[in-house]
Amino acid sequence: MWSFKMNAIDRFLGKISKNSGSDCWQWTASRTQQGYGMFSYQGKSIPAHRFAYEHYKGEIPNKHIVHQECQNNCCVNPDHLIVCTKSESRLKYNSTRIHPDAKKLIKSIKERGPEPADDFGFSDSA
Repeated sequence: MWSFKMNAIDRFLGKISKNSGSDCWQWTASRTQQGYGMFSYQGKSIPAHRFAYEHYKGEIPNKHIVHQECQNNCCVNPDHLIVCTKSESRLKYNSTRIHPDAKKLIKSIKERGPEPADDFGFSDSA
């Protein structure tokens, strides 16, 4: 487990927003393409949710990952973080995740209502 210096904790806390309208602590700094926060610690770039887990909850067992139960990749709220194996994560959570673009499309359809011509890019004529 890492021994955190206070200035690292202060830097970490300065990169989160707890006012996002949810219980999630949104990572506001550097992110991967998948939306996971990245934090620079001791000259290394590490996933922000792993840093949060180790700081607030303790060591991460070998061959385990830190998973956000809220399914928000940029969340670093320790109450939303659990450790599990990659297989457990895939079985339990991957089937329930929805791509952000799909969420936008669903919201748009709900707001305007479906149209008979909506074929979502697919049609019988080819």
